[in-house]
Amino acid sequence: MSERNVLVCSRVKDNDKPVPLSSYGVCAGCGEELWIAPSSRPYLDQLVTMCLPCAAAKMDQDDIAPDFKMLPGSLEELEELHERDG
Repeated sequence: MSERNVLVCSRVKDNDKPVPLSSYGVCAGCGEELWIAPSSRPYLDQLVTMCLPCAAAKMDQDDIAPDFKMLPGSLEELEELHERDG
């Protein structure tokens, strides 16, 4: 796998309080079920979805320096989640 544009998502088994209206996805590395936030859906055809452990392993394997970016709308979703769950 040589993808460089990865959407890092939390695994369903690790997170029982996802961003509201999240849907399910699958990690390209391990096949685990992931939470896909609504703001991320428009970008799914441009990005590979991975859980954090697989994304970190991929960066180590390929010796890639991370260049993290927030997708439009992500910050607002996280703020809403924080307000909801404190």
